[in-house]
Amino acid sequence: RPATYQKVRLTGLKPDTVYTYRLEGNGYSAGPFTFRTAPLGNKSFRFAAYGDTRTQHDIHREIIEKVLSQKPALALHTGDLVADGREIEQWEQFFQISQPLIQSVPLYPALGNHEMDSPLYFRFFSLPGNERYYSFDWGACHFICLNSNEPYLAEPSQLQWLQEDLQRHKDSP
Repeated sequence: RPATYQKVRLTGLKPDTVYTYRLEGNGYSAGPFTFRTAPLGNKSFRFAAYGDTRTQHDIHREIIEKVLSQKPALALHTGDLVADGREIEQWEQFFQISQPLIQSVPLYPALGNHEMDSPLYFRFFSLPGNERYYSFDWGACHFICLNSNEPYLAEPSQLQWLQEDLQRHKDSP
């Protein structure tokens, strides 16, 4: 079954603002959905962190429901989203289960060993930096995502990046 993947970069959005959007194309329509942009300054927010959703899909569904009930501003996934990142069907299942969350809450995943460095991971997510390890700000908080598949002694570029990132953001919570 042929598929088309679209990435859209939104610019000029105002902080701490709710936006509504729809998905449409070739007879397909979904939505409306909403999302809220990151706040400025020290405004408090909730976030969820979870991971290893590669098996036990019924539990994954329950986790998504519990996370949604807490109304997080963003979600972090610690990796191993799927059992084999090279299998498109597993990604389809991941997104089908995660859809209630990710239609309105930004998801920042970490590259797990089960993603197997697959091009599909990089096709489905548009992340800051080099996408293998990255950082971003949400309100006054600075988040860092590392790639534990790259031992820092064998691949010193991630360690150097981390040290520089921490130095640049040493005053961030």
